[in-house]
Amino acid sequence: MAGPEADIQKAIVERLQAAGVLVLFLQLAGGRGFPDITAMWNGKIVCVEVKRLHGGRVSRHQYMISEALHEAGITVYFANSVDICELVLADLEVK
Repeated sequence: MAGPEADIQKAIVERLQAAGVLVLFLQLAGGRGFPDITAMWNGKIVCVEVKRLHGGRVSRHQYMISEALHEAGITVYFANSVDICELVLADLEVK
């Protein structure tokens, strides 16, 4: 990933890590569509799919994976700025 999306992802990762959150980059074996960022804190998991501000769109695979994660009790956010961190930290109950 390069360009604006990469810059947004880097800023999100830095903010979450500064709060002490474990940040992972995962991918599906033999597949695509898993969110860009997986954040873990105290047994809780939240995922973030980063999209550029203009023209970023959710693929069919990303939508299907986000639905499956939701059914498993995992929140997935679609984000185009670092502002999403406040919601992620609140969901993770990071103090």
